[in-house]
Amino acid sequence: MVKITCNCVLTVIFAFILPPVSMYLMEKCEKRFWISLILTLLFFLPGQIYTIFYMVTHPTELYAPGLM
Repeated sequence: MVKITCNCVLTVIFAFILPPVSMYLMEKCEKRFWISLILTLLFFLPGQIYTIFYMVTHPTELYAPGLM
């Protein structure tokens, strides 16, 4: 069973409002953060889709960032 923390909830909320912030909480300043930032600055929706897609395909990073 997965324990949902406050950090997890904030990350999901930020994924819809400010996708780069959500990616930063999961990845820090890795290349995925920069991709999310560029996509969001160019066109908001692709940045949002990219971040949500990453959250769905890498749930371990959402619940326990930095363990992988």
